[in-house]
Amino acid sequence: VRSSELGGRSSEYKKKEKRANKEALNSAFRTPHSELKINPLKHSSAIGAAMALQGIEGALPIIHGAQGCTFLGKVLLTKHFREPIALASTRLFAEDVVMGSEEKLAKTVEGFVEKNHPAVIGVLTSGLTEIKGDDVAATVRRLAAAYNAGCEMGNAQVLHIPTPDFEGGLETGYARAVETVIMSAQFGVLSSECGVRSAECGDLHPRLREEPRVSHPMSSSAYAREWGVQGVRSSEWKNTHANDSLCELKSINILAGPHLTPADCTEVREMVEDFGLNAVILPDLSSLDGSRKGMSLLATGGTTREELARMGASCHTLALGITMGPAAKLLKQRTGVEYEVIEGLAGLAAADRLMGVLSAISCKPVPGKYERQRRILVDGMRDDHAFYGNKRICIALESDLAVQTSKWLAEMGVRVELAVIPGLTEAAGRIQARDVTIGDLFSIHGEFDLLIANSHGESTAKRLGVPLHEIGFPVYKSFGYTSKVTIGYRGTLATIHEVANLLIKRHTLKHILEDPK
Repeated sequence: VRSSELGGRSSEYKKKEKRANKEALNSAFRTPHSELKINPLKHSSAIGAAMALQGIEGALPIIHGAQGCTFLGKVLLTKHFREPIALASTRLFAEDVVMGSEEKLAKTVEGFVEKNHPAVIGVLTSGLTEIKGDDVAATVRRLAAAYNAGCEMGNAQVLHIPTPDFEGGLETGYARAVETVIMSAQFGVLSSECGVRSAECGDLHPRLREEPRVSHPMSSSAYAREWGVQGVRSSEWKNTHANDSLCELKSINILAGPHLTPADCTEVREMVEDFGLNAVILPDLSSLDGSRKGMSLLATGGTTREELARMGASCHTLALGITMGPAAKLLKQRTGVEYEVIEGLAGLAAADRLMGVLSAISCKPVPGKYERQRRILVDGMRDDHAFYGNKRICIALESDLAVQTSKWLAEMGVRVELAVIPGLTEAAGRIQARDVTIGDLFSIHGEFDLLIANSHGESTAKRLGVPLHEIGFPVYKSFGYTSKVTIGYRGTLATIHEVANLLIKRHTLKHILEDPK
């Protein structure tokens, strides 16, 4: 048998295996037969991409489509963050669609570059322009060639981010925007003096590795033995993670998923800094907590170009959320920086794992403040667990947040009866629930004690006669969500208490209705 024939058969076998795996994954989740969506859980991928670009300093996302598409996205983002949102539109009309929208796109970009001088312009497509078949990519390439080289009107980086409404959802668009930023970034490489020099083409040589670092006596392994959890062994970092010479830079990359609040981004940065490391967060939405100064039509307070350039010289990359896994892999391909995907940061085991990873990277023991926070969390879990027992909970969230939420609920002894997600993603198989459904909020039926969803789930909670715990996107029926820490020991404890209080009120009200006396 010829080797070429073997190669052909092997390729065909891999295709069949991939097709079979996809069919098996699809069959594992229940999808409503009706094509009608009532009170949909799914959001446009353009909204996700626009959200991600809010975390890039000086960025301006432009949705290439009708004005209504941009208006809806801007309303949802503004109501959720309660902050001015940088988002523009090409405002296509019927004649633009018929005659071709390339000229309208070029004029819109030129106008914003001349008046506002953005550092980054993200051109987000819509269902209208994708179905029409306009060559948006060619127009963006022409604009990018002019502005990236620095023309008379300004020097802006123009990016093309395909976000059709009929493909993917909020997480898809968010991840695609982050991947596009990584793909277009000009990363720095280490010089012989351990400084940073720019890479002309962005494609870096493989990083030289020396002897692996010796784990600190109180690093992740010791931390795991101390608390009885499975941490990260120092041997796992051997020959695959950064060495001493690279760790002298004391910087790690954080790819933050869309399920994190602005306060969560700040909390992650503080955790990293407590281990003596610097964090480059992409995208950095921490400034959307109300701390921004002044007014601007552009995104402010996010990741800067200088920080993006330094990502190639970091020790390690942490992808927070399964959605950020492909972006971390792409970053490794371009820079050689190893990465770790952390499914969630809420819950005892998840927080323990983060502490172990940071301890292993920094070669430093876990700070005493986090040991104290852990003891408080364990005590709080003991106090509240009686109110979680035998409770039936339904969650309707994006996939990454559904994974994180189902895991900390499992730690409290609760099995999620039903999990509703907007679409099939890689994270869907990691949700710990009795039943996982791809659908909308109207499709939720059954007897539950609590509904965990975004603010659009209010009517569903009333129909079911249960309280609503608001998380995810968008949250606008209650105040303070963007300044709420939901991760780590401290954030997990606050969430556990908040949900327990809702369950107590539900239990008390139920008894009052059953026995008015």
